Amino acid sequence: MSKSLERSLDLIPFPATVQKGEFLKLAVRSTSPSKIRRFPLPPAAAPAAGGWGNHGSRRVHSVGSSRSPAGGVEEWRRCRSGVLRQRSASLVVGLRGASLQIVLLPHVGKSAELLCVVFPGQIPRSGGSDGVLKLLMLSKATASGGAGWRLFEFEVRRPTEGLLLIRGLWGVAAACHRHVLVVLGGVGIQKDLCVISLCFWIFLCEDGPILERVVEAQDVVHETKTNVRPQQQCRHPTSPPPPRRRFTADQMFFSLRRFFRRLRAMALSSADDTAAVSEDDRRPWEPPFDASKPAPPISYPITDLAALASRSYLSEASNFHLPFNRASAPLPCPGAPLPARRRLLVCHDMQGGYGDDAAPQGGANPDAYALWHWHLMDVFVYFSHYLVTLPPPCWTNAAHLHGVKVLGTFITEWVEGAQICKEVLATKDSAHMYAERLAELAAALGFDGWLINIEVELDIQFIDNLKEFVNHLTKTMHAAVPGSLVIWYDAVTVNGDLGWQDKLNKYNKPFFDLCDGIFVNYTWKEKYPQDSAAAAGDRKYDVYMGIDVFGRNTYGGGQWDTNVALDLLKKDDISTAIFAPGWIYETNQPPDFQSAQNRWWGLVEKSWGVLQSYPKELPFYSDFDQGHGYQVCYEGRQVSGDPWNNISCQSYQPMLKYTGDEVQTQVQTSINFKDEQFSGGGCVTVKGSLEQNVIFSEQLFNGGLSMEDGSVLLFYSVNADANCVVGLSLDLSSRNKGNTSILIADDITTFHRKKQNRMYSSYVQSDKVAPQAPDNQNWVLYQATVQSSVNYTLTGINIVCTLKTTAEVNTEIEEDGSLEANGSRLLAYHASLGHISIRSSNDDKLFPPAKSWMTEGGYISWSKNSDTSKLLSLKVSWKLNTSRHAPFTKYNVYVEKLTADSNTKPFRSFLGVASVEAFYVSNLLVPDEVTSLKFIVQACGHDGSRQELEECPKLFLVPVDHYV
Repeated sequence: MSKSLERSLDLIPFPATVQKGEFLKLAVRSTSPSKIRRFPLPPAAAPAAGGWGNHGSRRVHSVGSSRSPAGGVEEWRRCRSGVLRQRSASLVVGLRGASLQIVLLPHVGKSAELLCVVFPGQIPRSGGSDGVLKLLMLSKATASGGAGWRLFEFEVRRPTEGLLLIRGLWGVAAACHRHVLVVLGGVGIQKDLCVISLCFWIFLCEDGPILERVVEAQDVVHETKTNVRPQQQCRHPTSPPPPRRRFTADQMFFSLRRFFRRLRAMALSSADDTAAVSEDDRRPWEPPFDASKPAPPISYPITDLAALASRSYLSEASNFHLPFNRASAPLPCPGAPLPARRRLLVCHDMQGGYGDDAAPQGGANPDAYALWHWHLMDVFVYFSHYLVTLPPPCWTNAAHLHGVKVLGTFITEWVEGAQICKEVLATKDSAHMYAERLAELAAALGFDGWLINIEVELDIQFIDNLKEFVNHLTKTMHAAVPGSLVIWYDAVTVNGDLGWQDKLNKYNKPFFDLCDGIFVNYTWKEKYPQDSAAAAGDRKYDVYMGIDVFGRNTYGGGQWDTNVALDLLKKDDISTAIFAPGWIYETNQPPDFQSAQNRWWGLVEKSWGVLQSYPKELPFYSDFDQGHGYQVCYEGRQVSGDPWNNISCQSYQPMLKYTGDEVQTQVQTSINFKDEQFSGGGCVTVKGSLEQNVIFSEQLFNGGLSMEDGSVLLFYSVNADANCVVGLSLDLSSRNKGNTSILIADDITTFHRKKQNRMYSSYVQSDKVAPQAPDNQNWVLYQATVQSSVNYTLTGINIVCTLKTTAEVNTEIEEDGSLEANGSRLLAYHASLGHISIRSSNDDKLFPPAKSWMTEGGYISWSKNSDTSKLLSLKVSWKLNTSRHAPFTKYNVYVEKLTADSNTKPFRSFLGVASVEAFYVSNLLVPDEVTSLKFIVQACGHDGSRQELEECPKLFLVPVDHYV
């Protein structure tokens, strides 16, 4: 063994949790056993008298060449010698009380050597305490993928819920799904071939016998292209084989596809790779969570049938979090069907779901995951591996704003999923009841339907009721939410087999015929889209061919080659479902998430085209907010300097083009989060070098707004260097009068002097507007009035940039119309656009006065913080005191802390943004000198306007000295 390996082993500490009576073993296997160092084992690891036989009501078997208790003793003796000589992989399991220990000895061919150390973990019988299963792996790669030993650590966290923390997936993986322990080992890469050695065990860790099943597929070879990087050559499958089924080697490679997907979906993030599991690491909704008690609002799934059947999620008495989980943004055209063209569905599947996005009021992570290329998709599915995945309202709000439908997920999988299906499909009435529960949830929470994923084998007797479930859910959804969708996932067949067809055919079409579409599994072949389109007939656009962005056995390889599959599907004129675009975020694609995401979606746009257009109606407003940032500003004034994230705060996203690595432009347009903003958390910044005689233009929005006779008001804000000029241009089209473009700017003279001035048919002068925040001198607000005609459609909004003219001007007009001398000189350009607002000239926004609102404080709780301060938590709610529903989908919430000193101006603090008529204040610090608190709720209009704070509804609260 190399010195580097020995040094690595010296760095591996034994866990402090190892106690007398627990097992701690170490075993090694290598292609060169003579080079293996013999490691002594601690005395506490010796087996108890009587060997490995019965321990109480449990029985322990070893898996390897011998499966008897006596064979287990022999395995132990071999491990003590430090060398285990076997041709296939081996597993040794030691069990005493509730402690479980594993030694994994995978056979990996000639391309790698593995050494695995597994520490004890607590595996509860049922509903017990959390446990940790630690696995350290040393791997030596000898192929072209790289040489030298590498150390990986794996931890299974909260095994009772099937959650997994993986530190590296190069060579071995372990998972714990409730009471089922799964260990998988051995992946090697050898030059241009993908050499896979897989050994798969399942242990049912419950009272009674421990059952084992061994399925081996060794040296499975799949040819790959020689120009693919080693880490891309191994297309990991992601599904485990159904029980009681025999596999060939090739079938094994495919059948484990779902297992790998499960592993990645269960992976949890951790700031510290070696941190121990604690109570704080629980998912927020896990026991002892009580949904009825007031707490910072969270979004969470429904994890069992009892909760789904009881309607407890939709009871405000049982679920304090319910009001905060209702989406507030409707679709632009509610009830409209999907367009009759090929479509793009995006399936979220990001790190198991419910991360930063699980806080309806937002969080403090400015780098939280988000999507902003909504103009490239039609449907968004929020996916996780929980029974009922309810989309957090932030996703629904952002997607609906951009015209994208949102679906939740109903999924059954593994042994537990099979039991759930038996209960759901026991009778026709039960199938109807559960379908109605799902429809109620979608209607109440404001999203648009369901992805149905039944990934278990079913007895044929349940198939008729499964059809009833799908049919009744589809009809009930359509009645409750017009324009809603129910999409079937290609897994279980009409015969009850768990068999992914990878196409639409006779085995899954009966389900397709009962709903709105099918999500076809992503391991399809080149001709399968054509076959599926033929099978669908006039419904071919309802067939969504899956593409796995992680690239696991997906056509084209996914990742940065996702467009290979998209190009084929575009040629075949059929829809697609992109699975897990969060790959960019999860794998930290360089150089940073913003750049990588824009580049990846730029490839999608190049292949598939733009699918959405906006504005489609007035008023229209965008401050380019992506739903995260490092500060919050309104009208150029910073109201909060804290980092934040809240996807509900997204405004219309500009359709900035990614030019590609092969194109180097002198001017770059991007969303800027770091500099001062005009509104929200971002602005559009144009930065680089311009020739003095050039006009630079980039499209921000491609609209589809039918204009009316009259005039529209346009407002925009600019922060630019002294020599930089910014304007806007509107593209208009007419069937009878052709296309035209209007340039709007305050310095029209400068644009007239440029070579490209003839590209604009008319010019509109914009005027400065007196700022409401006079202390901010950097942002300038402009207003312009544009005459419109009913014959035109607004098809585009562009930012237009140029440099100011110099004093040196030619006395004679040149042939191209330019008066600029030295026009080819390259100068620095830096300017930002803060927002755009367009509304009809007769659309005066009138906010209801303060007296029109009823405000209320509930769940008020005071606690002592120190000798000089208190902590306050409460729910602030408000509504109009008329029967009319408030037309607002966004409210800013502030607090002022008043004191007895009338000469001291109270400091106003920004608390956050509410998307519903309620906001929960958690642990607000209140100094003892504060005599009164004033909470202010500021309504925000769809055109970006905000009610004057003096006229907003308010809630006053007097601090108390006793604590609850």
